[in-house]
This record gives sequence, C-alpha cells and structure tokens, in this order.
Amino acid sequence: MLFKKFIPNIKDIDKKVIKIMKVGLIISVLLSILSTLILSAYLTFFKSINVYYLGLMLLKLSILLATAFMIAGLSTDRIKKELH
Repeated sequence: MLFKKFIPNIKDIDKKVIKIMKVGLIISVLLSILSTLILSAYLTFFKSINVYYLGLMLLKLSILLATAFMIAGLSTDRIKKELH
C-alpha cells in the first residue's frame, strides 16, 4: 500500500532535483566500481589488510551516498512543493 502511494511522488519530481540525484547516483556507482576493483585487487595481488579495509570502506561510502542522495532529493522535492 505504501509503495503505491510512493510511485506518483517519484514521477513528478522537479527536473533540477532529478539532475542532482542522478549526479549523486553516478558518483556513488563510480565509487562502488572503484571499491570493487580494490577488493578484487586485494584478492588477486595484495594480501594487506589495509587494502581490504579501504575497499570495504569505499563500498560502504558508496551505498551511504546513494541512499543519502535519494532521500535528500525526495525530501527536497516534497518541501519545495509544500512551500508553493
């Protein structure tokens, strides 16, 4: 039920907010690709625990950024619509 109520809100988001959300998601995807490369390099070449923690932290950061940009974009759009 909540999901059906949520879908129309996504369809009519302001274009500027969508652009900012897309840039944020692109940055988070690039960070996750970098973290995947670091973690795969850890498995194949390096056996340093610091490389593993670096890849893991970058993966956590990319997931956090993706969710933060989505939540911030949706809340900004909702606040903007309630003010007008």
